[in-house]
Amino acid sequence: MAGPTPAAWDALRAAVSARDLVDVDCGGLTFCHCSGLTALLAAARAAEAGGSALRLRAVR
Repeated sequence: MAGPTPAAWDALRAAVSARDLVDVDCGGLTFCHCSGLTALLAAARAAEAGGSALRLRAVR
């Protein structure tokens, strides 16, 4: 299984660097591979380091 695409990762990084809060809607998510979790964790850490936040919504 592959990890997040470079385009998806670039979009997530850009979002957390440009906003105070980034909401990630997980409502349609049925599975998240460990590489996806790693990307979300890295984005959350990058957001925190930059003074913003990443929030997961509709997590089941």
